Amino acid sequence: MREMNHVQPRSRFFTGSAGLIAALTAMFVTGTFAGEAMPPIRLVDAHTAGVIPKGYFAIESRLYDGSVPGQNTTGFLVTIAVGVTDRFSLGLGYGAEGIIGRSDHPRFNPFPGCLVKYRLLDENYFLPAVAIGFDYQGFGGIADDHYYGYTGYIYKSQGFFAACSKSYLLFKTIAFGFHGDINWSLEEIGKVKWPDAWAGFDLGLSQSFSFVIEYDFGLNTRDPYRGENAYALPQDGYLNAGFRWNLTPNFAVELDARDMLENRRYLTDPDDVHSERRLGWSREIKIVYMAPIR
Repeated sequence: MREMNHVQPRSRFFTGSAGLIAALTAMFVTGTFAGEAMPPIRLVDAHTAGVIPKGYFAIESRLYDGSVPGQNTTGFLVTIAVGVTDRFSLGLGYGAEGIIGRSDHPRFNPFPGCLVKYRLLDENYFLPAVAIGFDYQGFGGIADDHYYGYTGYIYKSQGFFAACSKSYLLFKTIAFGFHGDINWSLEEIGKVKWPDAWAGFDLGLSQSFSFVIEYDFGLNTRDPYRGENAYALPQDGYLNAGFRWNLTPNFAVELDARDMLENRRYLTDPDDVHSERRLGWSREIKIVYMAPIR
């Protein structure tokens, strides 16, 4: 069994300028220090029970497809978090769309994201690790009220959450972890009063390569076909997966595929539920860097 430690840490790909920025970012932050590769603090979006250790900081940057259907823009999101203690971490995030790529009107997020996370229980042989917190950083860009019926993130921020993680070591070399959380988002809170849930796992193939997959049940998403106040069914959730390459123990590049079942929808006419369209699955580049504060 592998005990989880405190370090747990639409269909277009990015062209020229976005790829160049990712490469330059990688060159800028690459470094090494002795230790094991970073266990996940998140899977793709979902929290694990991992927290940043005391005296460390983590920077995560994402490049993703823009949120407005039919517009060829790229979004850019940066978050930074610090370990205040070995159980408690704080973070901030901010992003925009249209800064990279062809766009005459960049769209900055109207509000920053924030994260407060506390690890309640450490993992033991029988029980999982447990963490609680508040996260007001969603993903996929800002949802335009005209298309989505609310102003918030395409994939809503978790809000108040509780996450648990249980990990194992297979054949003495393969790290495998189960993760799940339940959360209560504050987005669209005037109409949506139902919690959401996530489940997923990570598979560490080696010190250098790992694979993550998660399923957001989307229980706090309204379904206009089923009525004004009806919620989406569990099978209408969002399947995300990612492949992470740990170039050094503290630096990783990840390629993520989001909403692979293409269940996220929008309305071309907000007054006509029959104008609903699928947003389509998207690809994302994520860069993660963790190091001690000096």
